[in-house]
Amino acid sequence: ERMEAHEAYWLSAYAEEAPVLELPTDRVRPAVPSSEGGKVYTEVSAKTAEALKRIAAEAGSTLYMVLLAAYNVWLHKYTGQSDIVVGTPVSGRTHADT
Repeated sequence: ERMEAHEAYWLSAYAEEAPVLELPTDRVRPAVPSSEGGKVYTEVSAKTAEALKRIAAEAGSTLYMVLLAAYNVWLHKYTGQSDIVVGTPVSGRTHADT
């Protein structure tokens, strides 16, 4: 019975479709969505990396979470949207089944 209440809550919380991020683009969005993406490689200076690690330590967080937060802020500033969904399928999961 307790689990049914939890299930009902989460089904209700995610009943609506995730919002589409309206990024300015240089091409038309395809008619059939795809999850394919690209990769961008860059380097960060040692000084910047240490500063980011210090921010994470001060916040009691991980470097990954600091970078994810910065990415979300950038997406908000770039699009003006406040409801932003970013998937992270492997972060913090230590068991192979999850």
